[in-house]
Amino acid sequence: MIMTGFWNISTLRDVPDINWDIAPVWGNVARGTVAFGSGLAITSGSAHPEEAFQIINFLTDEAAQTVIVERGEDAPANVNVLNSELFLSGETFANRDIYMEAFGESADAIIALPLIPQWNEMQSVMGTTLDELFINAIDVPTAVDQMQFDLEDLLQ
Repeated sequence: MIMTGFWNISTLRDVPDINWDIAPVWGNVARGTVAFGSGLAITSGSAHPEEAFQIINFLTDEAAQTVIVERGEDAPANVNVLNSELFLSGETFANRDIYMEAFGESADAIIALPLIPQWNEMQSVMGTTLDELFINAIDVPTAVDQMQFDLEDLLQ
């Protein structure tokens, strides 16, 4: 099991002989997940805020979001397209039936994480250690200890 983002669908769809699917986030007391999206914003100093708003409206309407789904680029930001058969079938993204409903079902569990300046370095530490674990270069207790030590060292 891996918690990852939408971007891995296009990677996994072409891996032969791997059986995978998507599931909504789970929880015990409370569920929580982060939403990675293609954020659109208008700066407060924009010289053309009305035009910028028109562009955002265009990019988030059903027609534009449908193109994003047809090309397999991202989960749609438009709720109607998110609930459309085109998106939910998963065939555009995975060439097979997968549980695309998980994206909508997880929406009520989205939380905002605090920003950590060392995030990229933290991901590198975790990725390097997990790589070693996945190729059986280290065992699980060693991986946990190594990751803990490296992350604490990074954050001090």
